[in-house]
Amino acid sequence: MPKREQLANKYRPLTFDDVIGQAPAVKVLRESVLRKEYFNVYLLQGEFGSGKTTLARIFSRALVCENVDDKGNPCNKCEDCLDHLNSSSMYYDEMDSSQVGNVVEIKKLKDMAHYGVPGSTKKRTVLFDEAHGFSKEAFDAVLKLFEEGSDKTIYFLTTTEPDKILPTVRSRCVVLDLKLVSPGAILTLLKSVCEREGIKHQESALQLLALESAGHVRDALMKLDQARDFDVTLAAIREILRIPNKEPFYQILSLMNNPEDEYLKYLSERFINSTGSDLYKYFFRNIV
Repeated sequence: MPKREQLANKYRPLTFDDVIGQAPAVKVLRESVLRKEYFNVYLLQGEFGSGKTTLARIFSRALVCENVDDKGNPCNKCEDCLDHLNSSSMYYDEMDSSQVGNVVEIKKLKDMAHYGVPGSTKKRTVLFDEAHGFSKEAFDAVLKLFEEGSDKTIYFLTTTEPDKILPTVRSRCVVLDLKLVSPGAILTLLKSVCEREGIKHQESALQLLALESAGHVRDALMKLDQARDFDVTLAAIREILRIPNKEPFYQILSLMNNPEDEYLKYLSERFINSTGSDLYKYFFRNIV
């Protein structure tokens, strides 16, 4: 039996049009492609699962695609696009923060920046993933690269911890903020995926999944993956997400009109003094 592809990978956006909830960042990158006017360094900052790496990959494919459409989207069918999608492109490199402090890798980066791809005028893209993990040596190395600049190489930094990016490095970057995606946008995506995959579901279950994913698209798809072999019911999603019954919250709301001592007594017994319960964790979110 063939191995089933994970939904988070299968439905990773392949074009700018596929990206949900990140209109400002998409517009900047799309316009760069259409106008052929590029910044030397882009810093994508935001929560995990918000699409930072995905956007960098789409942009880098659009730079080398033979058939970019009138909205800046790569075709994902030409030879260069297919090489990129198969992780064999000469025009794209992903590096994690631990590699950049390595002397050999730094020399390689300098060669990339100055010479590009031999015999080609197309631009190379280098992505530094989780750049907040750079060592001091790594920050010094990339800062020098950015200061020297290159008309052959474009750099991307991604981070979930923007405060850890040195101000001197940040000053060389165009900073794009990626926001948490709204539950409504995630719900629309989940419905589409269920329809395309033939996954039976209750809409209330998808609503709960979209809400509890807290703006992280990848997390929502991974949780849907866990539930796809069963009917995706509200009870199943509550079990997977370990969400407690909401009845205690409704009880608290009803007690708010009662004398203060009765309300506080219930709150203390049900939440503060309870042990081994997830209710305390969810208290403030659910009571609101």
